[in-house]
Amino acid sequence: MKSPISIKMEKLKPYFPILTWGPNYQKEYLIRDFIAGFTVALTVVPQGLAYATLAKLPTEYGLYTSYISAIVYTFLGSSKDLAVGPQSLMSLLTAEYCTRPENWVALANASDVRSDPRLAILLCMCSGCIILFLGVFNLGGVVNFISHPVLVGFISAASIVIPFGLLERVFGISGLPSAFIPKMIELLKRIPSQTKTLDAVLGFVTLGTLLGLKHAKIRFSTVEKDDGKLKIIAKKLLWITATLRNAFVLFVTSAILLLSGKHCPFPDEIVAINATNASSLIEEPNLDCITPTSISAVTLPSPRLPDTNIQTIDGDTLGLMDMLSVLGSGIVIVPFVAILQSIGIGKSLAERGNYKVTARNDFFAVGVGGIASSIVSSMPVSGCFSRSSLNFESNAATQLGNIITAVVVLISALLFAENFRWIPTASLAAVIMAAVGSMFDLDAILEVIKLNKKDAVPMLTTFFLSVYDFRIGIVAGIVLHIGMLIYNQNSPSILVERSTETDVRITLEHGIAFPVCEDLLDKVNAEIEVEPVPIVVIVDLKNAYTADVAAARTLRKISQKCTEKDIRLKIINVNDLLKEMLSKLNVTIVEKGEDDGLEVKSLRRGSTHEAILEHGFQKKPLLQNGDLEGSQNFGSTTQIHFK
Repeated sequence: MKSPISIKMEKLKPYFPILTWGPNYQKEYLIRDFIAGFTVALTVVPQGLAYATLAKLPTEYGLYTSYISAIVYTFLGSSKDLAVGPQSLMSLLTAEYCTRPENWVALANASDVRSDPRLAILLCMCSGCIILFLGVFNLGGVVNFISHPVLVGFISAASIVIPFGLLERVFGISGLPSAFIPKMIELLKRIPSQTKTLDAVLGFVTLGTLLGLKHAKIRFSTVEKDDGKLKIIAKKLLWITATLRNAFVLFVTSAILLLSGKHCPFPDEIVAINATNASSLIEEPNLDCITPTSISAVTLPSPRLPDTNIQTIDGDTLGLMDMLSVLGSGIVIVPFVAILQSIGIGKSLAERGNYKVTARNDFFAVGVGGIASSIVSSMPVSGCFSRSSLNFESNAATQLGNIITAVVVLISALLFAENFRWIPTASLAAVIMAAVGSMFDLDAILEVIKLNKKDAVPMLTTFFLSVYDFRIGIVAGIVLHIGMLIYNQNSPSILVERSTETDVRITLEHGIAFPVCEDLLDKVNAEIEVEPVPIVVIVDLKNAYTADVAAARTLRKISQKCTEKDIRLKIINVNDLLKEMLSKLNVTIVEKGEDDGLEVKSLRRGSTHEAILEHGFQKKPLLQNGDLEGSQNFGSTTQIHFK
């Protein structure tokens, strides 16, 4: 007999996957998880710094985003490979939705960035709460309203706008407009006169190295059976270097910056110079230097709820509702994109690894992870494909690798954060450009166009509007595609066929509901008014899996019209909902017997017999024995065939 504790543990297992894999953990798993976790950590640290830059936040917020969600996923997540934390699309959306209004007083450490950390932290908590809510009430299906074509259009636009938008950092040019097209125009004007040559050289060399290592790993790192020992060692070294290429190039370029002494002044040095020499304010900018990263974190922030006390330059105080109004549609868009990516990545890797994941567990894990991360000043989190794939390639055994990743990130933040200032901004920009640029998928675009040209409309709409403004693009794409879906579902084409001059068959493409009812009634009226008048009208609802009150009333009107014209009406393949509504419209249902006579029977669910609606039997009423007068001519009756 199981103890009460065992019984409670069994009840908790569906909500805490660690209770399933934890008791079965083996010693040999530890080495695999340590290697995977450490490898991912060496990737997430530079990615976190880069993605914070992409989010227009101070660089240290990338570190804050990289550890708590990983710890939470260890306990609540169902995928051994999914890595949750900073991610490129989340950073992009954060930059779009968390822009600080001009009349807000900026935080001391964020006065030189466009996004407001307080908005990003609040967006992280809102995102987590919404994802958790969807998981608790099993409403995960709503995220599917962001369709595949819309995502393809959005990601394709991001993979173009982000890399080109970061060229300003590669060339070392600042003060450009935030909108993409004006930024590109202004950048082209300034490149000849304001380019920092060392930044440009370092940035493009870094980008070329990243792309080269990526393709070298694909082509040359696979060990073959006939490879010698030296070749195997070389290939493994190439695999390690290419896998950790982000950390590798940032380490090398940081060393170059540190040893060369060619760094541009750090922000604190600029303040000191300006305080002692006012004339420096009007000096020409130094173009013969490398721009370093600005980072101020040497300790982790204390856990606390998002700050909702905002001061304006006019002396007013704003609160939570004002902040939510600034975030706008991002409160919905960000969590939908986050969980859609996380579930998709988890399922994809589970299929490759031949194990199962539970979507609802991942809703809990990502939701709780977002809430917990916001308490330590994190921007929104999501599953990251590159780090998750790295987990898979490193042969992670369980979710414990996330703990290793979190520990390494914490050590980095506490001990080495101040040294991250030596990372060149051009190199960080190159890391983002290489990662985000690879998301462009021409095959996916062509596939959508090839399979269904109608779906290309929301895809292209999302793409072009996202180039202008990501917030407008993704919302417009979602609304347009949902609108097209609703229109198509409720405005089906109606096919009219005449097998003979007196037999008419009307078939609906799909659902019958109020938008199509008048059209259906007009079609029937048009057919029964022409000569020769049909003897039989068949309304085939085999594709009508939905129905409403208007549909039932319209079918009754059609029955009445046919009664007046003495036309036999057959309504076949009626779904259960419509069948029930018709029975409530004072319609007695008479079912056809096995002997081809007609006898009154009770309505049976799932019956495959034809049934007669008694409505309109003024001329030929039912007899008590169940037979109809003139069995060769059914007169004005309506037949229904139940599925």
